[in-house]
Amino acid sequence: MGGMRSILTGFTVGMLVGALGFYAAAGEAERPPRGWDPAMRDHDKTETSSETLIIKDDPGGYIAAHAVKLLEIQEKDISLRFTGQCDSACTLYLALPYERTCISAGATFRFHAPTAENEDIAKFARDYMLLSYPAWVRAWIEEKGGLSADLITMDYAYARQHMRSCETGEPKVVHVDAEDQPS
Repeated sequence: MGGMRSILTGFTVGMLVGALGFYAAAGEAERPPRGWDPAMRDHDKTETSSETLIIKDDPGGYIAAHAVKLLEIQEKDISLRFTGQCDSACTLYLALPYERTCISAGATFRFHAPTAENEDIAKFARDYMLLSYPAWVRAWIEEKGGLSADLITMDYAYARQHMRSCETGEPKVVHVDAEDQPS
């Protein structure tokens, strides 16, 4: 099933990239957020460390670019470490399996509805993102009222309930029987 999922994921990303590319050529694609520095494009704030990408203070940007990067990460079996703020399209990386992601204290995720001059493309991008997220992220977004123009922030405390800690000293869960406890 993994091969078929990879093919379907690749097809979906290809459709997304193609659609957004078409609208970009027509001048209708999502514009970078105000104050966004083009020099930060292509993950200048992402470091690579022996098969682990470190995400810190990623402003997001174009959904298609992050979707392509997500596909590359999935295909190359790379892990992700979230150490800072992950905004907008960066949150697509939460689609990676539990065992391939971890979160450090202070990391946050900020969500909003994708924007485009064409409502059909914005809806397509929003649906793609929501379908990409794991159930716990979709439930959190729904609990917060859904995706809108307003930013909603998922803090470390909530995300940590569903993600592994990157800290090496993460305590192990030890089950102690009542008869093993001192009297």
